[in-house]
Amino acid sequence: MIDKMQVVMLDFKNWCGMPNVIGVIHGIHICIPKPTSNFSKHYYYHKTKGYNIMAHVVVDNQKRFMDVFVGGSVNDLCVKEIKLVSMCIALGPPYLLGSKDYQLLPCFMNLPKEKEHHSFLELLYNHKHKRGRSVLKILSLV
Repeated sequence: MIDKMQVVMLDFKNWCGMPNVIGVIHGIHICIPKPTSNFSKHYYYHKTKGYNIMAHVVVDNQKRFMDVFVGGSVNDLCVKEIKLVSMCIALGPPYLLGSKDYQLLPCFMNLPKEKEHHSFLELLYNHKHKRGRSVLKILSLV
C-alpha cells in the first residue's frame, strides 16, 4: 500500500502542486425519512439538515474511491474511523485535502477562513487546494 500511496502523492503534486497529499475527503448528507425508533431519531438527526445518513468519502486525483465511511448523522470526529485518516494520524504526512469543515485533525489540509486580504502565498495555497479538491466536482460530489 505504501508504494501505491507514493504514486498517488506524486500524482497530486504533479496535478495541483500540493506535496504529500494522498486524497480528498468530503462529507455528504443523504436525506432519509424520519426513523420510527427513538434511538434512530436521535442518531440520524442533524440540526440543520433534518434526518440523514452521513457518508465521508476519500478519492484520489484519478477519481478513484479510496475509502468510504457511512453512518448516522455523524460529526467530524467519526472520520477517525476511516482507515486512511487513522493511518495519516499515526504516520504524520501524508495529508488529505479537506473543506473548512474538517479542522479537527492535523492530517487535513484545509482552506483558511475567509478574510478580506490574502498574502500571495495564501492565494497560491488556496488556488492549489481548490484545484486538488476539484476532483469532487468531476464526480458530482459537491
